[in-house]
Amino acid sequence: MANESSSPVSPQHTDSDHGLVTDVGVVVIGRNEGERLMVCLDALSRCGALPEHIVYVDSGSSDGSVERVRARGVTAIEIQPPFTAAKGRNAGFRHLLATYPQLLAIQFVDGDCEYFPAWLEVASQVLRDDATVAAVTGMQRERHPEASVFNLLCDVEWTGVVGEIDTFAGNVMVRASALSATTGYNEDLIAGEDPEFSIRVKKATGQRIVRIDEPMALHDVDMTKVSQWWKRNIRAGHAFAQVSRMHGEAPLRFWKKETRSNWIWGAALPVAAPVLVPPAYVALFWRIYRDARRRGLAAGPARTYAFFTAVGKVPQALGQLKYWWNALRGEKSTIIEYKGPPR
Repeated sequence: MANESSSPVSPQHTDSDHGLVTDVGVVVIGRNEGERLMVCLDALSRCGALPEHIVYVDSGSSDGSVERVRARGVTAIEIQPPFTAAKGRNAGFRHLLATYPQLLAIQFVDGDCEYFPAWLEVASQVLRDDATVAAVTGMQRERHPEASVFNLLCDVEWTGVVGEIDTFAGNVMVRASALSATTGYNEDLIAGEDPEFSIRVKKATGQRIVRIDEPMALHDVDMTKVSQWWKRNIRAGHAFAQVSRMHGEAPLRFWKKETRSNWIWGAALPVAAPVLVPPAYVALFWRIYRDARRRGLAAGPARTYAFFTAVGKVPQALGQLKYWWNALRGEKSTIIEYKGPPR
């Protein structure tokens, strides 16, 4: 876990350009990312990605993203609503593997990320050297953690342990054979599609997921408003409910603890015993704070993280309620957008 909240050095200033990586395809997904998308594509070029091996999948952008990408000579695919990240990733990797079946792996990239020059080369070498690895991810940081407490929260969220891990997030390199062994991402999920896919990759292949101690990308969440943070937590709660329903049975019991915690702290306690909320939340704050400090977070960021993690139980419970309300009515939820166009 990060000890500082200062902005990381921009990737283009950390290394020289690397050689071409000819056996890795890249799927970039985005919606109204603006200049962030151009920065993303420039960084992939410095990584050594072949232009013909890059596919951008767009989810209904209105900012000219598709036209700007095609002007660079990069393939752009426009998917139709309903939009989900899973749908975009599936369209991208299926196009690449159909066109270039010899590819070793697919790097999945969120369009608001700038990759470090060495990443594709280093990550793909892990897959070449170790046949037991199905997917590899690295160290991701937030571009401007100092700009808002919400950016800082994301910066803390991106950090994780090095070695074998249970699940990956959106920025990950997946072995092509592992993708072929599954049905791809679950397009019914509006959030939580990456952890859910991780579970099925491991089941289908018997291989491992690893995080290596290598800078991977800078992420630009650009989240400055409480309303954005609130929507993001509703989205997280929705994911907890939907994915735990799919994989929550023993022995995995995936996200069962998280869903139970959200219901207790975010719904049951405030409704059943509102007088107990202040002391109970103070106790919860200190428990989260002590755990964050044990994991190496500095005191100031640890306090911020603990406060918003505790309070976030409420919108996460609302997100779970949203999922179950729609499920009981037989309706599918639509994407919950918390990001606006880049400032």
